[in-house]
Amino acid sequence: MSRSGMSVVSTAGGRAAPGATRARVAEQVEPLLESLIGRHEALLDLAEEHRAAIRDADASGLSDVIARTTDVVGEIARLDEQRAQLAAQRGGDPRAAAGVPLTELAQSLTGEQRDRVMAKGERLRGLIERVRAEHQAIRLASESLLSHMQGLMKQVSATLSHAGTYGSSGSVAPVRQQVVTGIDVQS
Repeated sequence: MSRSGMSVVSTAGGRAAPGATRARVAEQVEPLLESLIGRHEALLDLAEEHRAAIRDADASGLSDVIARTTDVVGEIARLDEQRAQLAAQRGGDPRAAAGVPLTELAQSLTGEQRDRVMAKGERLRGLIERVRAEHQAIRLASESLLSHMQGLMKQVSATLSHAGTYGSSGSVAPVRQQVVTGIDVQS
């Protein structure tokens, strides 16, 4: 058994036979791809929940979806570490292993299995792009909401400032003395 928990066929010199290691790595690529696809699909579902929480101004729902998204992103990071370990087992420069895509690891597969893995690799690429686009839209919506809320706060500040003076930042300067004000929230 190797340190990673995988058994490796040994040669007389105690080192792994390159063909055996390559074959074992290739066998592990497909389940890893399936796990990554599942986690990215979960991110897409969470992105929809995130949008709904923003749309509904649901602070607790937003907090919950952010926590779950963080968990899924952590799972993806762990899966990516497994991918890098597989690439390192394949041989070559261990530093370069971190950037080796799963589809490249699948090159030692043959026939139908290779075609299946390559198709799953393309599906994962598409999911990653969709996740990026969804998260970009969520970021823009969040920034827009933040800007809107800041504008509202400035309006409230300006309404409550009896002095009506502006500071160097272009916003209403804080009043140094307590001002008693009432707001009619009924009309």
